[in-house]
Amino acid sequence: MGKPPKGKRGKFIYPSEQLCKAIPENYLNHGGLTDFFEEAGWNYLRVLEERPNTNTQTSINSPHLRKIHTTFDKVLNYLVGKFYEELQPGQQINAKHLKEAIISVRGSDPRTIKKWTKSFHEFGYIESIEGGHWTLSEDKAVRE
Repeated sequence: MGKPPKGKRGKFIYPSEQLCKAIPENYLNHGGLTDFFEEAGWNYLRVLEERPNTNTQTSINSPHLRKIHTTFDKVLNYLVGKFYEELQPGQQINAKHLKEAIISVRGSDPRTIKKWTKSFHEFGYIESIEGGHWTLSEDKAVRE
């Protein structure tokens, strides 16, 4: 590996001979290698945007979903212990009751309440209806 040019700061890549053989000749002029790597980087980003996201969390075994599921289960337990005899899928829950349950389980910061309400809604545990109420989702397991 050679020394960086005098007066230049930053990181420099010194490609191997094998890489140099793979680079087309028109990129080997002054500044052409930079163009080659810039173009390769943009192509890589384009491919990343086009491919389906393989990191989406669909399994309940993922740590993030497990935390949401566990928290929702604790919220349901609080609701059953304090406000309702039992909870069934499709049953309406008063927004004030849901808020109190989240405060009891996770904390009273308004951002926390908003975060958990949003998470429960986004992951399909609850659905919004008019009049300050939520309904329990039909397709999620509900503790009785």
